[in-house]
Amino acid sequence: MTGIWQDMMVTGVPITEKVMRTIAVYGFLIAGLRLFGKRELGQLNPLDFIVLLLLSNTVQNAVIGNDNSLAGGLIGAAVLFITNDLLVRFAYRNPKFRRLIEGRPEELIRDGRFIRRALEHNFITQEEVVVAARKQGVDNIHAVECARLEVSGALSFKMHEPSAGDTFHKEVLERLTAIEKRLPAAVALLLLAFVPTLSAQAGPSTDVWVVPMTQGGSQVRFGEPKNLTKRTGYDNQPGFSADGKAVMYTRMVDNGPTDIWTVALPNGTPQALTTTPQSEYSAQPTPDGRTFSAIRVELPDSTQRLWRFPISGGGAPSLVLEKIKPVGYHVWAAEHTLVIFVLGSPATLQIADDRTGTSEVVARNIGRALSKVPGRNAVTFLQQVRDSAAWITEVNTLTKETKRLMTPPKGADYHVWTPGGALIVGVGSSLYIWNNGRWDVLADFASWGVRGISRLAVSPNGDWLAFVAEDTP
Repeated sequence: MTGIWQDMMVTGVPITEKVMRTIAVYGFLIAGLRLFGKRELGQLNPLDFIVLLLLSNTVQNAVIGNDNSLAGGLIGAAVLFITNDLLVRFAYRNPKFRRLIEGRPEELIRDGRFIRRALEHNFITQEEVVVAARKQGVDNIHAVECARLEVSGALSFKMHEPSAGDTFHKEVLERLTAIEKRLPAAVALLLLAFVPTLSAQAGPSTDVWVVPMTQGGSQVRFGEPKNLTKRTGYDNQPGFSADGKAVMYTRMVDNGPTDIWTVALPNGTPQALTTTPQSEYSAQPTPDGRTFSAIRVELPDSTQRLWRFPISGGGAPSLVLEKIKPVGYHVWAAEHTLVIFVLGSPATLQIADDRTGTSEVVARNIGRALSKVPGRNAVTFLQQVRDSAAWITEVNTLTKETKRLMTPPKGADYHVWTPGGALIVGVGSSLYIWNNGRWDVLADFASWGVRGISRLAVSPNGDWLAFVAEDTP
C-alpha cells in the first residue's frame, strides 16, 4: 500500500520545476497560436487538425518531465488553471495587453469583395470563406457588407440591408405599378405628363456661390463669398473648368429640362453650354481639358447615361459609358478611369474604364458625394452604415480596396479635397475642416445670407471654392 501511495503522491521532479515547465509551455502555446494565425483556433482544415493533435503529444513530456505521479498531474493542471485565470483577469483590465495576446479581428470581405491581403495574411482561401458563409445561411457573397475573422478564429458575416430611402423608393415604385395596372392607358399617360411638371415646380430653389481661397500648409483662408447665380430657381451641382477660370453648374429654367451653364470668374455672365430637349446635369471637366462630361436623361425612356460634350460648342456629344446605367454622379480619377454612383436598391459605387466601357462594383449603400483625393489614386465617398453614422470612405482605384477615414459632422452630406490635401465639409452656413482628428469651424458665411450649404467644389489651382446654398427668402 505504501508503494502505491508513494507512486501516486510523490512527484518525480521538484514541484518548482513542475510549475516552471507548465508555465513555459503555456506561454509557448499562446505565442505560437498568436504568431501562426487565428485560423488555428477556428478555421481548421485537415492539416491544421493533425498539427493540433500532434502538438498535444509533443508538449506533454515537456510539461510532466520525468514524472508519472497523480500529484504531479494535479499540480500541473492546477498551475494551468491558475495561470490562465490570472492572465485572463490581467487581460480584462489591460486592453493593450489583451490585444497583444488575442490580436484584432480582421475583415476578409468588405461590401461583397474579398480583401486578398487579409486572406493571404491568415492563409484562408476564398473557398473556405464561402463554405463558412453557407453554414451560416449566406448564399450570396456579394450581399455581404462585412465578413470578419474574429479573435476566436470564428467567421462572422454582416449582410447588406436597404437603407430607409431605398426601402421607401421601392415601396413607392410598387405602389405606382399597382396603380398603373388599375388605370386606363389614357389616364396613366396623363399622370406621367403631369408628375414631372409637378416635381419641377416643387423642386428646391438654390444658388451657386464662390469664395476666394488661399492655402498655406494646413491653413486655409477665405475671402468674401459671392452669389454667382442669384435668382429664384434651381442652380446646383457646381464644378470647375479644367483651367479653373470658370464654374460649370446645372440650371433649370421655367420648369423645363436642366442644362449645363457656365460663368467666368470672377464677374462673368452666365451662359448656356447645353440647350437640348433632354436634361443634363453633374458636369465635370474631362482629363484632356477639351471636353466636359455630364449625365444626360435621354428621351423617350429617361435612361441616365454619361456623355461627353465639347466645351467650344462645336461637334456632337458622344456616349462615354454605353452600357452602364442609370448613372447618378461621377468623378474622373485618371485619364481613362471614372468612379461613378449608379442608382439602384441599393445605390452602388463602381469603378469604370471609358476604353472598355466596363465597370466593377466596389461599394454599396453610398451617398451622393464623390471627391478625388489629391496626389493619390483614390476617391472618397460617403458610406452609409446601418445603425451607425455614415463614414467618409476612401477607395483605391487601382486595388479597388476601401478604407473608412472619419465620420462627417451631422448634416454634412458632401465633402471636397483641396489640392493641398485639406478635407472640407459644409453644414448650415459654415464650412468645417478636418484637423488633427477633429472637425474645426473654418468659416461662417451667415452674415452674407448663406444658409443650407450642400454641394462643394474646389478649383484645380485651389484658389476658389464653390458651394451650393439655399435661396434666401
